[in-house]
Amino acid sequence: MVKRVLVVDDSKTQRMIMMRALAEFSCEIVGEAEDGQQATEMAARLSPDVIFLDMEMPGMTGLQALKAIKAVNPKIVIFMVTSIDSSDVIDDCIMAGAEDYIRKDRLETLRARAGGFLK
Repeated sequence: MVKRVLVVDDSKTQRMIMMRALAEFSCEIVGEAEDGQQATEMAARLSPDVIFLDMEMPGMTGLQALKAIKAVNPKIVIFMVTSIDSSDVIDDCIMAGAEDYIRKDRLETLRARAGGFLK
């Protein structure tokens, strides 16, 4: 079964980079969101299997969006995508239901961290 993926980042360039990194997997990009509020709405409407969610966005942060999405649909697998290197922030995301995190400067770890969920 092809996994349905939502990519969320306030930077269009970063969304494009993430989608290029996802191109090696047999997944369907069902949408792009540019902030947490839009991500929450799109997650409810599109029911993706996997979301790649930026941490730092204006308005609703990635952590706030993570909590809102998980409250509505706890089955969605969410990977936080971040340039933040704080174990406290990462721990907060994992405690709130994120599957894992991927550093923006280390997208080569995508296969190891998320590959099993995209097959």
